[in-house]
This record gives sequence, C-alpha cells and structure tokens, in this order.
Amino acid sequence: FRDRLMFPIRSIKGECIAFGGRLLSDKKDQAKYLNSPETKLFNKSNELFGLFEAKDSKNTDTLIVVEGYMDVIGLYQHGIQNAVATLGTAVTSRHLSKLLRYTKDIYFAFDGDAAGKIAAWRALENLFPLMREDINAKFIFFDEGEDPDSYINKNGPNEFLKRVDKSMDIESFIFNFLKRGRNLESSEDIRLIIFEFQKIYGSIKSDALKDTLLNQFSKSLDISKNSLISKETKFKSTPKINPEQET
Repeated sequence: FRDRLMFPIRSIKGECIAFGGRLLSDKKDQAKYLNSPETKLFNKSNELFGLFEAKDSKNTDTLIVVEGYMDVIGLYQHGIQNAVATLGTAVTSRHLSKLLRYTKDIYFAFDGDAAGKIAAWRALENLFPLMREDINAKFIFFDEGEDPDSYINKNGPNEFLKRVDKSMDIESFIFNFLKRGRNLESSEDIRLIIFEFQKIYGSIKSDALKDTLLNQFSKSLDISKNSLISKETKFKSTPKINPEQET
C-alpha cells in the first residue's frame, strides 16, 4: 500500500476487516486501486464499502449502489448518506442479498458509458432470482466521463436527487439494453431481442415483473404476449445475400 490513499473497509458490525488503497501517483505499471488480500474475515464479493455507515445513519429506506469509494465519499459529503460501493468487482448475488436485508428500494448509479451499462445489466441479472413483488430497482446513468462524485460536485445535491427521482425503471432499462444498436424494423433484430428476452424471462421470480415486462415488450415490438414467450415463435427469413455481392 506504499504511496496510496487508504480506505478502511468495515464489516456490517463496524469492524475494520480490510483496506483499499488508491494510487497517488500515475504509475502505469500498478493498479489504480488495490484491496487487502482475501481472508476468512474479508471476501470482496461479500462486502460493500459504506454499508455500515449507511445503516448507522438510519437512512436505508433506499440504498444507492455506485462503483467506487470516492463516489460514496463524495455523496456522503453532500449529505447523501445512503450510498454503497462494491470493492472493484461486479455486483454479486451476495451483495444484493445483503442489501435486501436493509431495503426494498435499490438504485444503481453507474457511468453512462458502455461499461457502466454492462455493469448495471450484470447487477440486474443477479437480482432476477432474488426479486420479490415488494422489491423496487431503478437505474441512474450519467454522461460519459462523469460519475456520481463528479456530478454532485459540479451540480450539487439537489440536482443529484432530481436524477434519482427521474431514474429508469427495470422494464425500461431491460428494453433499452436489449434493443441497443438494433433496428426494430428488422425481423432478424427483433428475433434476437426476443431470444435474449426469453433467456432472462425464465430466471425472474416476480410474477408482477414478468407481467409488466410482457406488456412493455408486446407493445413496443407489436407482438402478442404468447409469441414473446413461445419457443415456437417464427419470423420471416432475412433475404439471402448473393455470394457475388459479398465483399
């Protein structure tokens, strides 16, 4: 941890069980962030930075999941004390199970670039098997190059909370993610969207979420609900390319 800014990682009981360190220089041959080695007490796939403080603040009606230590600290400095961060890993099912002990409302606040959206999608995939009718998850994305820390420092807590209020619901995020880069006028692209939709549909435990997803996709794709979940759904074949026209 030489030449690093140190962050104590605390258990849910408030005990310091590990450290995180951020490199203070711009050495290209070293990782920007480094955690303590894993032990019987510390497993980074289980722990969430800031959860003890959020729990202790009695402000866990909602929890905001961010990507880094400084996002948690930046939000906390502006009075938003219900943010937590993973320790350099994707959001795991164990993280989510721990969060759901304290809240039913989880907001994922990630960078708006492709990596941020993929991280949010992986978190959602791990949430599907844990979903209950009373659980609410929403998504907040920032412009590329911005994160929660930089946004709140630039715009203040009121503007950040407005972003929270305008966050994207699960149904909208799933549809937008599955249709990314695809043409809804193309039967082949629609087939791919439905194929991916069917893969996730079976893993969702919440009947209410299944119903609202079916309504959203049926309306947006102009396809019956039965066709969306039927393995026998057929589409017109796409035109074959003449080999002489191929490049």
